[in-house]
Amino acid sequence: MKEHKLQQLWQQLAFGRHGHRTLCGLTFMLENPGEFNPGDGPDFRLGAIRTADGLLLRGDIELHVHEQQWQEHGHSTDPAYNGVVLHVFLYPSAKPVKLKSGQIPLRCSLLPVIKPEQFADLQPGSGLPCSASVRYLKPEIVHRQLEKAREAYFASRAEALMCWWEPALGIEQAWKQMALRGAASVFGLSRNRDAMVQLSGHVPGLLRQGLSADALQAKLLELSGLISENSASAPMQRTDWDFSGSRPGNKPRQRIGHLAVFATRLDALSRSDLLKGPEWCARQVLSSGKRNELLYLIVWLPAFYLLGSILASGRLQQEAWQHWKTHHYEPEPVFSQAFEAAGFKEKASLSHLGVVHQYRSWCAQKRCGECSIGRLVPDSSRPA
Repeated sequence: MKEHKLQQLWQQLAFGRHGHRTLCGLTFMLENPGEFNPGDGPDFRLGAIRTADGLLLRGDIELHVHEQQWQEHGHSTDPAYNGVVLHVFLYPSAKPVKLKSGQIPLRCSLLPVIKPEQFADLQPGSGLPCSASVRYLKPEIVHRQLEKAREAYFASRAEALMCWWEPALGIEQAWKQMALRGAASVFGLSRNRDAMVQLSGHVPGLLRQGLSADALQAKLLELSGLISENSASAPMQRTDWDFSGSRPGNKPRQRIGHLAVFATRLDALSRSDLLKGPEWCARQVLSSGKRNELLYLIVWLPAFYLLGSILASGRLQQEAWQHWKTHHYEPEPVFSQAFEAAGFKEKASLSHLGVVHQYRSWCAQKRCGECSIGRLVPDSSRPA
């Protein structure tokens, strides 16, 4: 489900003004959904609701798909959310959330008023086009298609990285700049990808000044426009960044710090270091965590495969490909659940990035004629 879609529907008054009820039984009318806030803090500012007895409540409104995301996003310790008077969600949690002030905002689930078509719009996907038949196929057929998708995804990631290759630079510097831009795109996922890539363009010049990771982070924050007193002269502005729906660890300031650490470590690698291969270099450069694991898979390994191709090193290419092929990665549930719902339960096949590419590039686009699964089952048919 997509929180930003829920925000759009709320802003459009798609759930109506009347017929809303809090979990404590309070009936209210939505007088003003509030002004959408793309920056820090609650999703909507200065909203207004009127209770059945005529009491008008004004304040901020926060939306989530699941109520417990309030805690996951760190709102309970953030004073910026102390003005929230209404917390709106689809799925309630067992315990109400609290503001940092200790108050409990009104809680409202949209499930009683949401329309079927709206609910469908908020789903991660409608499943597989061949979901009625895939459960009757041999697991090895599905596995073979997912392996094909894994290989295609790797090739597409390598191709995407090449758009950042600067042929005027030497091989080592061109490769490092390409890897840096790719890393910035991952650190910016998904709302701040373009802003992070733009900011990373300043990194090579700053590194030539011999800055430490901390000094580089401070300079990047200044250039980003996120420091109010310096934003007027900065090449970027605060409005270039999207803060909505971000968990604390995904806020731009934190991700800029991660980029600074990655950049200084990457810059310290020599050409002889790069020839030691992706695993040795990863231990010198990459930190732990899910985001860095994703960076390793969709940037680091394809980048080393490209380096092997440029240097005519089959060893580097083979090492990068083998690590991609054998790495166990748990994709977001939105991807694996579509296959599981169709009846395919082979965990070994569902635990790699082939599932992601299969869903995005074949299933979601209904390219069944190009898929070995789709070619085996006719549309809307059920094997006897």
